[in-house]
Amino acid sequence: MPTHHFLIAGSILACAAAAQIPCRETNLGTRIALGDDAFSAAVPLGFTFTYGGVGYTDVQVCSNGYVVLGNGVPGAADYSPTVYELVNNPVARIAVLWADLSPQLAGSGGVWVRAVPASGSTPAYFALTYDACYQYATTVPVTAQLLLVDGGEMQFYYGEDVRNCESSWVVGASPGNGATVNPTDFATLPIATSGNATLHHNGRNALSERMADQVFRWTPDGIGGYIVTNGPGCAENLPYGSGCVARYASFYEHFANTTSFDLSNAALSAQMAGNGYIVTQGLTAFVPPSGSAVNLGLADDAETIVTLSQPLLYPGGNTSIVTVCSNGFVSTGSNGTGYQPDEAALLARANPSWNVWHDFNISATGVDNVYFEEQNGIAYFTWSNCHGYQGTAQGPVPSTFQFQFELATGTFHIVFQGMDTSSLSGYTGGDGYLVGWSPGGFANDPGNADLSTVATGAAILRVDAVDGVPLGLKASARPVIGTTVQLVMTDLTPTAPFGGLIYGFTRYTPGVSLSTFGMPGCFQYNNQLAVLLVVPVGASTVSVPFTVPNVPGVVLQAQAVLYDPAAGLTPLGATASRGVALQLGN
Repeated sequence: MPTHHFLIAGSILACAAAAQIPCRETNLGTRIALGDDAFSAAVPLGFTFTYGGVGYTDVQVCSNGYVVLGNGVPGAADYSPTVYELVNNPVARIAVLWADLSPQLAGSGGVWVRAVPASGSTPAYFALTYDACYQYATTVPVTAQLLLVDGGEMQFYYGEDVRNCESSWVVGASPGNGATVNPTDFATLPIATSGNATLHHNGRNALSERMADQVFRWTPDGIGGYIVTNGPGCAENLPYGSGCVARYASFYEHFANTTSFDLSNAALSAQMAGNGYIVTQGLTAFVPPSGSAVNLGLADDAETIVTLSQPLLYPGGNTSIVTVCSNGFVSTGSNGTGYQPDEAALLARANPSWNVWHDFNISATGVDNVYFEEQNGIAYFTWSNCHGYQGTAQGPVPSTFQFQFELATGTFHIVFQGMDTSSLSGYTGGDGYLVGWSPGGFANDPGNADLSTVATGAAILRVDAVDGVPLGLKASARPVIGTTVQLVMTDLTPTAPFGGLIYGFTRYTPGVSLSTFGMPGCFQYNNQLAVLLVVPVGASTVSVPFTVPNVPGVVLQAQAVLYDPAAGLTPLGATASRGVALQLGN
């Protein structure tokens, strides 16, 4: 396929007049010798960096992806990232990628530091780079870079390889000492903390594709907090919208922190429809366990088998036996007793499951446990006044919720009462909730739903019987001026005679519906100024090279389309990908 160039007429968007620091520091400086779970000695910054109203001239670097500010006692070199520890640490901590790393291993890229003095319009800055550092007990690398800038700015950069993260992680900063939690999502910008110096995003396994190979600039807001944006003048590739035709057999919402849970006293109903589910606002009320309800006597991180009076229908099958885990899920068979709510683990489970997955601290001898009973063909499973964790102790606030399964129809309901929205677990990956359903078996990821909009009646979800992957589009790298990146069309159907890449400069958000053109569920995401023909010849993936011209600041919008009437996915026979915004820069 020929290289595709663009001649840009008219004015060029100017780069932002922020501090002229590099988007990524390629001169890494000096490698520091760090063992596993170790701190460096105090490393001078070369200037005074102000954070949380305090000036610091040194940092101490931890092998596990963060620094503590100052030269005092740094505490343990913690390999178990939790928000609880971040906000309660006795010294301020900045975590570019707090995870269990092993930079000391042979072949690992190592940890590097460089203090850069001011020069011309470029202020002094300090660069800390975890360069292709292996994760613990693996040879799988991750790359992250932190820049601290004289004047108070910070910059985080993540390599493409963070998609391969295989452990729990925390990204963010906090002065510690009991700071107020402030959960956010770096995949959604801008972020404004409104005077709060604490900001954190936590998860498990791969970081979002909107973080991989991306630059994040933290600019002081003047009142003690930050505004986080993509790096001014930095090249970015940012996917948005959704491709068609997407079909997903799962749905979920992952609340990364207990404090972000927003379904207290709400309810969801999922009615069987065409061997899938239609998920709506709750249609039933909470039913308190009767005197005949059975206390299942579950211990912490335990499971038990319950036999139903008749088979329970579910998409793809039925079962008369279910397995109940103390950590908030019911399955058609054992899925283990994991206490770390995680999307990838949910989708990969061996057996279908219904979930309010959380690390509950349940005692086998307590009345605060899980109760089971059947009434009128409905099986009720109630987590009654079950506590989570505050640190490593029992949390102070109990949670109560109930699964209701209509055995004959397969419809199920999740009814929430008061839920713990304040405790922070001290166990890595144990914080937060994951609510939803999946057939498991490495099901496709539908992405995080906003179930509060469903619970209030503002939206419904359709869950299909089987997964169907939409036409995809992604850029192979950031569009740095003078380089060539690949625009990669993915998941093409094999009988497509042709397709194309559509380019424009105007982004449509939300997209323009293409239903009237015979493409229901598909959207147009740019103003379509140019089209490049693609002939896939049966390939499932096609890469189109794009040489990035020297027009910094210009944002090019791209979208893929495919014509394949034999696939029968839309009446017109065409499908479309999501949009990708390519911001040309450094």
